[in-house]
Amino acid sequence: MNMKKLAAALLSMCLVLCCTACGEEETPENDAEKQAAVANMASPLTIGDMTIDLPLNFYVVADSNDTGTDKMPVVYMDQYPKREDNITFTMTGEKQNPEYYTATAIDNIMSSLLDDYSGVTSYIQDECWGYTAVKAKYKFNYEGKERLQTQYYIFTDDDMYLLTFTAEDETVDAQFEQAITTIVME
Repeated sequence: MNMKKLAAALLSMCLVLCCTACGEEETPENDAEKQAAVANMASPLTIGDMTIDLPLNFYVVADSNDTGTDKMPVVYMDQYPKREDNITFTMTGEKQNPEYYTATAIDNIMSSLLDDYSGVTSYIQDECWGYTAVKAKYKFNYEGKERLQTQYYIFTDDDMYLLTFTAEDETVDAQFEQAITTIVME
């Protein structure tokens, strides 16, 4: 499969999870489930060989029962659906080449997917957690609200982890930045 098409498909899937999962209406049943999840915070969360401490008041709302794979949990703030801050995790299941994940490539993909996309405002490729990693940050509007989105691509020997953090404001974005510092790769 062409690497650009694979990257576009992965980012599209991640974006769909981030944005479209926001439409669920809260019911008393959902509220009880949410309260139970928050009481039993899913921190730390392990996906594949990666463990991350979730920010305070965030919980897993989609797990292997909801997505069909334990490789793609979705994490929301306990104020959901009033606030739509979320974290999505994706694993490609195969090794990826970091050279294909440039700021320009990410810009091209995201500008075709998002309305009012600002362009990559920050891009770093470095060695993190013993692997090559890319961090890309940008802003976009969704349903009239500005979102800050940060994506981390971690290229392991046999997989690629994509972590997407979507925040409604700088305070939550700072919580996400702190959560990143807790990542441990086995």
